[in-house]
Amino acid sequence: MEKKTLQERIFPEVTYFEILEERRKAWALATKLPRGGLLAYCVILVVVLAVAPPMAQFLLLSLPGVDEVPPVFNGVVVALIVVPAPMVTAWIFRRKVQRSLRQQLTERGRPICLECGYDLRGQTVSRCPECGTAFDEKLLKDAEAPPSMQDCADS
Repeated sequence: MEKKTLQERIFPEVTYFEILEERRKAWALATKLPRGGLLAYCVILVVVLAVAPPMAQFLLLSLPGVDEVPPVFNGVVVALIVVPAPMVTAWIFRRKVQRSLRQQLTERGRPICLECGYDLRGQTVSRCPECGTAFDEKLLKDAEAPPSMQDCADS
């Protein structure tokens, strides 16, 4: 069994681009950040980190019976923002890349469900059997049927 790369395990859609050059172009297009995207993300993170600790202190001090804020409080607030930020960013980025790769495959005549990535070749109804998402029937007309189990056994 052929060992898959990390890219192929996280984004199995890339394996449908059989020519390496097409795969590279599709990947480059899918991972392209919008103009100023990284800068905007950094600015938003800095603003949140600057505003969150004082706001949290204000809210904590407004509670009845709280007269002072522990010295470690600002560090905890910053950690609660900084630690999940990369994970949330990675999740958002992953969804964007998946959708872009699936859209590119669909445009090339390989019908893939944009929501779940299910290979729609051979379907007779315009609804994904995996997730139930409806799609345009035109995708089914031009698509080739997937290889049957018998074809796989013969090779």
